[in-house]
Amino acid sequence: DSLSQTYTQDINKSLVVVSLTLTIGNFLRAYLTAGQASQGFIILVNSKVDLKKGIIFVICNSSIIAGIFLVIGLTPVGYVIQVLFRITNEELEEIQFGIASLCLMSVILNTGSAIHGLLLKKKHTSFCLLAEFLRFISKFGSIFSLMATPLITRRPILIPIISAYVSALVYLIFSFIGYKIYLINELPVESTKTLTYHQMVKLTLPLGFQQLIEKSESFILSLVVAQLTPSESTRSMALANVHVLHASFYPLRRILVSIATMVSAYLASGSNSSLHFDHELVICTSIIAFVSFMISISMCWITPITRVIFLYLFHISVDNFNEVYYPVKLYTFWPIIQTFALFSFGILLHKKD
Repeated sequence: DSLSQTYTQDINKSLVVVSLTLTIGNFLRAYLTAGQASQGFIILVNSKVDLKKGIIFVICNSSIIAGIFLVIGLTPVGYVIQVLFRITNEELEEIQFGIASLCLMSVILNTGSAIHGLLLKKKHTSFCLLAEFLRFISKFGSIFSLMATPLITRRPILIPIISAYVSALVYLIFSFIGYKIYLINELPVESTKTLTYHQMVKLTLPLGFQQLIEKSESFILSLVVAQLTPSESTRSMALANVHVLHASFYPLRRILVSIATMVSAYLASGSNSSLHFDHELVICTSIIAFVSFMISISMCWITPITRVIFLYLFHISVDNFNEVYYPVKLYTFWPIIQTFALFSFGILLHKKD
C-alpha cells in the first residue's frame, strides 16, 4: 500500500480507497480464511479420503465468498458502501472494482493454505519454509515490476491486487508440488475415523467467529468515523488515519495470527516431548511475545522510528501524523495479549474444544 501511495497525488483519497477495499474484503472473508483452512487440515485430515472432502469443503466455501464479492463489486448492491461510508462516486467505483477483482483470492489462497497445513503436520518444515520464501519473493517482485508500468499512475490499486494473486498462485503451485512429492505416498487411503462435513463446520465456525470479531474492529471504526465527520475532506483524513493505524502493525499482526496454526501443527505432529505439557512450546511462544513487545515499544514510543514509519513509509502528512501519534501508543501491550490469547486458542483447537 505504501509503495503505491508514493506516486499518487491525493494520498488521503488513495488511502480511503485502499482502506475500505481491504476492510470490506477482510470482513467478508472472515469465514473461511487461509488460516482456518490450514488449521482445519492440520487437526482433521488424516487420509486421502479426508483430503478430498476437505478440499471440496474449502472450494465450496471459497466459491460462496467469491460470489458475494462479485455481487458487491458488479451490482447496485455495492451502493450500500457509499451510503454507509459516505464516499464519492469516484471512490465507490474504485472500491467496487477492487472488491470484484479480489473474488478468486479466497479460492486460490485457501486451497494452497489447506495443503500447506497438511505439509506442516507431516513435519515437512523445510519445504514449507521454501514455499513461504518464494511466496514472499514473488509478491514483492511483482510489486516492484508493476511499479515500472503505467498502472502506478492510472490505477495503483491494481498493484497490490495483482501481486496478491501472483503470490497466492505461487503458494498454491508449491503446495501442490509438496503434495505430489511427500503426501501422496504418506497419506493412507482411508483412516479409522471418517471425516464428515459436520466436523469441519464444527471446527472452523468458532475460528470464523474469532476472525469476524477481529476483522469487524476496523470495519465498525471506519463506519463510525465516516458517519460522525461532517465534511468530505475531514472524513477522508479521518478514514486515512484509521487505515494507517491498522496498517502500521500489519506485519506484526500477520506474524502473531500464525501462532494458533503453529501450536496446532506442533501438537498434531507428535513433536510434544512431554506427556502433559511441552515447556519448549511455552518458551518459544514467550520469546515471540517478548520480541513482539519490544518491536511494539520501538514503534510506539521511540519518536524517530515512529516518524520514519508514518511520514516516510506511509507518506502521510504532518497533520495526519499528529492525529495518529498518540492513539498509536495504545497498541503497546497488544502483542503480549494477542500472543498468549492465540496460544491458548491453538491448544483448544488441538483438543477440538
